[in-house]
Amino acid sequence: MKLPKQRGRCVFLPTSRRCWGAAVLLVALAGCHQGVHRAKNLPPEYWAPSVSSAQSLDLSRLASAATRSEVIQPGDVLEVSLSTGLELAEPVKWPLRVGNDGAVNVPLVGQVSVAGLNPINADFAIGDASVRRGVYRAPQVSVQVASRHSNQVSVTGAVVKPGVYALPSVSSDLLAALVAAGGLTEEAGTIVEI
Repeated sequence: MKLPKQRGRCVFLPTSRRCWGAAVLLVALAGCHQGVHRAKNLPPEYWAPSVSSAQSLDLSRLASAATRSEVIQPGDVLEVSLSTGLELAEPVKWPLRVGNDGAVNVPLVGQVSVAGLNPINADFAIGDASVRRGVYRAPQVSVQVASRHSNQVSVTGAVVKPGVYALPSVSSDLLAALVAAGGLTEEAGTIVEI
């Protein structure tokens, strides 16, 4: 419906449009105040403890869940050797990287899942896979971790030794970075930028 143009006179919308317009305006002005609480009105059990200095902070809360360091993780490089015991020369050792899916591609055997296993259990997993696939009858398998996957982390600010540190990927958290940098200095504040 098109309103006629009129000079010098107020034109009023029909009643239903006025009601809708007033309702929309009222909702817009009222806002959404449900569920909003002011800090001063919270019960005491929800109050954050006051911290006067960074030296009194409990840094153990910053650490991630502990993981066993001997467990094989994606990105690790393993040194794998397979032999039957009948070879005249020493068995060949292959450097194999654990893929993102947690498996290594062992020559002649194929993909074997080893992530989450320690090296001894990885020996058994590779040996079992080679027997099940008909490649070997009773192989002698050796698995050693040649290098761990790590993250390069830069630590700057109020720490004892700022710099770049290689942290194991399974324990790359804020606490490990602070420990690698020698801890906090006296000038450290309570705000951390990550």
